[in-house]
Amino acid sequence: VDTIPDFYHGSYVLNDAQLTGYLSAKHLHEQGCRKIAIFNARRDIGTFSAILSMEDGFRNYFLETGISFKKVDIIDAGLSISSGENAYKEMKERGLLYDGIFCMNDLCAMGVINESLADNRKPGKDYAIIGVDNNEVSDLRPIALSSINIKYTEISEIATNFLIDCIENKTDSILRKVISPELIVRDSTKNFRK
Repeated sequence: VDTIPDFYHGSYVLNDAQLTGYLSAKHLHEQGCRKIAIFNARRDIGTFSAILSMEDGFRNYFLETGISFKKVDIIDAGLSISSGENAYKEMKERGLLYDGIFCMNDLCAMGVINESLADNRKPGKDYAIIGVDNNEVSDLRPIALSSINIKYTEISEIATNFLIDCIENKTDSILRKVISPELIVRDSTKNFRK
């Protein structure tokens, strides 16, 4: 469920991770961002196939549009609030300043927001930021986080129903299903225009 290693050839139900990264890059670019970074999950689970696919989808958008995206624009972060805070600090220490940030999950993005506010940079005004998961805290004020909604309930229901069906019917069928994510636009990107 939700990720498959390259060597696996069995059943799966997963989020379209490439599309997740692609939608994030496209949205940030359409909002006017021109210096965009990925705060990835490498410190936690960077070799996880879904994480790598999100990065690929993000880079693919820029390849298709002919926009330069450099390795320096990938900041090793993680999946927690504190990892987002630390990644923001690292970005500043390296002398980098972005007008668009894509975080691999909402908690990391919340950490970036927290640290940037302490630095007097307001998300949605001074830069745009988007996360992944559409976590319930993403809609909290004062700055609601734009996020890619991964349809975890739908993914789980499809996988569970398929498994039950295989057990009840004593079959060894194969199911390969990819569920498209959804862009949820909120304050952290909605009104940002460069």
